[in-house]
Amino acid sequence: MKNISLYLSIFALVAVTLLFIDRMKSNSAHKTKGSENIAESDSKIAYVNIDSLVDSYDFYNEIKTNLIGKQKNMEADLESRYKSLQNRAYDLQQKVEKKMMTPTTAQSEQEKLMAQQQQIMNDKQNLEAQLGEENQKMLIQTLDSITKFLKVYNKSHNYTLILSNQSVGGTVLLANDKNMNITKEVIEGLNKNYRKKSGVKESSEETKNK
Repeated sequence: MKNISLYLSIFALVAVTLLFIDRMKSNSAHKTKGSENIAESDSKIAYVNIDSLVDSYDFYNEIKTNLIGKQKNMEADLESRYKSLQNRAYDLQQKVEKKMMTPTTAQSEQEKLMAQQQQIMNDKQNLEAQLGEENQKMLIQTLDSITKFLKVYNKSHNYTLILSNQSVGGTVLLANDKNMNITKEVIEGLNKNYRKKSGVKESSEETKNK
């Protein structure tokens, strides 16, 4: 789960790049011969801090919390099965030492325990793979919702390029935060859309702050 923000940052960068390409294609379709050379001052560039976005995006945090809960339940189940196996192995050892069973029976019981241990290991690998797939699905769903929102958002803001940025090691090294940082607007818009779809009413405090 530690790599979620990193993966999302990569995906978001791809998303806004595609958004930029779509925008440029749209601009090219409406160019006239006299407007082929667009002045640099006509370009509008903005960026979104992806760390702040994922920390404050209700949809992402909800599905991430669900995934973490599922992971903890799986880990607890595996741990319980493993402890039970350990107890049975200890009991078998005690019976063998006290000669409470024949060597043939002891060997048969040992083979059963080894088979169960292998099953636990196989289940662990399968569950890890399942969690990996669900994590990937979560990232794709989050990326899709961000991309769709940005396309609608940009219809009224007309940015030529929207970049993704991270608090540390991001692509934007220096910017006029007042004019270029649209993180807060994007977060508010994403959460508003998500709450509307989920049927969650905004609190009076949130409404007051708008």
